[in-house]
Amino acid sequence: MNIDEMLDGRAPSAPHVLGRGFQPWLYAAAAFGMMAALFDPAIALAQADACPNKGGTLTFARSADVSGWYYQDNNPTIWAWPLVSLALVRNKVDASGLEGAAAESWEASPDSKTFTFHLRKDLKFSDGSPLTSADVVDSFNSSMNDAQNVQQGIWPKGTTIAGPDPSTVVITITDPQPAFVDNLLSQVGIYPKGSKPADLVTHPVSAGPFMLADWQKGQRAVLKRNPYFWNQPYPCVDEVDLAVVGDSATQALQLQAGQVDIAEELPPNQLEALRRSPGVTVPVFPTLGEELIRLQRTKQPAFQDENVRLAMNYAIDKNAIVNLVFFGTAVVEDSEMPRTKFYKAQTPYTYDLAKAKKLMAASAFPKGFKTSLLISSGDAVESGIATIVKDQLAAIGIDVAIQQVEAGTKFELRGKKDFEMFLATTSADQIDPQIFWYFCCAQGFNLGSAFTDYLSPDNQALFTKVQTEGDPAKRADLFAQMQKVVWDDAAQLYLVFLEAPMGIRSNIKGFVLPPSRHHYLEKVYKTP
Repeated sequence: MNIDEMLDGRAPSAPHVLGRGFQPWLYAAAAFGMMAALFDPAIALAQADACPNKGGTLTFARSADVSGWYYQDNNPTIWAWPLVSLALVRNKVDASGLEGAAAESWEASPDSKTFTFHLRKDLKFSDGSPLTSADVVDSFNSSMNDAQNVQQGIWPKGTTIAGPDPSTVVITITDPQPAFVDNLLSQVGIYPKGSKPADLVTHPVSAGPFMLADWQKGQRAVLKRNPYFWNQPYPCVDEVDLAVVGDSATQALQLQAGQVDIAEELPPNQLEALRRSPGVTVPVFPTLGEELIRLQRTKQPAFQDENVRLAMNYAIDKNAIVNLVFFGTAVVEDSEMPRTKFYKAQTPYTYDLAKAKKLMAASAFPKGFKTSLLISSGDAVESGIATIVKDQLAAIGIDVAIQQVEAGTKFELRGKKDFEMFLATTSADQIDPQIFWYFCCAQGFNLGSAFTDYLSPDNQALFTKVQTEGDPAKRADLFAQMQKVVWDDAAQLYLVFLEAPMGIRSNIKGFVLPPSRHHYLEKVYKTP
């Protein structure tokens, strides 16, 4: 899951689009004809080979600040975290798998209970002190036992971590979990032994490509090049300034004026004009994001009726949302699973008002009912979607009241399950979808399937099997079955998969936005 959908929300002053689209899983390319127009990460990475230019400051306009530099409890924090922190492994930039970070290599035992990692030689923290297995063991034990840490709930019970020598880490779990490394270890940082989480929140010491030099919370973070970073000669730039610019229109203006080098949030209706602006490029990056409406079944009993849910899905014109709200930077959603590993397209709920009316007539609510849709105030994207949904559901007798609240309040209400419909922007942080599916659809984290109280015994049984299945083909088949079960249930209202247009000055080279939207900036450089 994307932790942002669990605990936090968007920057309240601007539409916050997690990302739009997908590229690496090319077996699915036929599902979206716009694939060829998407950004090719291989080209950008080739441009950045061995830092053709070094030095300078990269200014990156972001819609919201990090909440801290240790706990990953919202999207802005998750995405910036790899700039400073180093994990054992990380997602490849094209989301095709994992690659080594602190670990040069690793292997799993045949029973998927023991995982052995071999650290790179001569690793150092940003303060110059050596990084050894003792630091990994201490950092991981801290993560595993910290009730404030979101990752605590992902660590398997009975996990033991050992460092038999300074360059080897061995993790042992009691039950087989073939996806253990994929699901967790790219999100757990390594810090000097004895570090206190409370200190790391504001003064992190790790071994990422940059180190925090100054942080004016809510305004700007200044990151300096880490001279001890393991992958020399990177990073290419001397400094990265993460500037908080909450309004997307202001980001666009600052990009055009050259005040920022990268803008993460652009108004969809200004994209074409920005592409014509001198010195500005607007590549579209694939991501693992999606937009859907979550249905709270206990709060609104009508959502327990499958015919009602099916009718609502057929009554909403998703192409209208693609064109009128996202200006083409989205595609119609065809699975609750983001387009990541094991994604399998289902038959879309195409707009069919006549069919929707027949389904409503066959439901327990043939005359319709009243409900409400919870959205963030001041968010143009959410407001646009809500307006379309309200208008189109009225055609099948469902009277939707749009409930606009401040973003933080929206997520507080969602946490209490005090909503009927909730407009959610969500994505996967892991390439393997097991954790995402646990959150969204399998009653995970004691949240009742993303706060909706959705429960399918068939889905639960399949999910129990996939957790211990190590064969990739069998995992793929189990996930395909689960996607079909949930999709055929019309468990939620499915809208669009998202893509991420980014504003970048034309003298910035080597920038790639991974589908997970983590910031990998070590290979970015500036030309005159």
